[in-house]
Amino acid sequence: MKSAQQVSLTLAALIVFCAVWETIGAPIRAGGSWLALKGLLLLPFVWKTWRGERRAFQILSLLILAYLLEGIMRAYADTLPMQRVFA
Repeated sequence: MKSAQQVSLTLAALIVFCAVWETIGAPIRAGGSWLALKGLLLLPFVWKTWRGERRAFQILSLLILAYLLEGIMRAYADTLPMQRVFA
């Protein structure tokens, strides 16, 4: 499998993980919140990375940093151990 297609599949997994994280795993509010939709920002890039568009990879390299920083921040800020595992 080409590396562009591996990136697309990993990106799709990140979208699913964001939805699970904010609804079931470690929601900010009990019962979930609108933050579960943050993964949809990455959805247009799945097809573009599958085709191997260079611009999509450049934009994703900047967007992924925001998701990484959120995970690091919530790993330190959340109080419950299960929430830290998800972060």
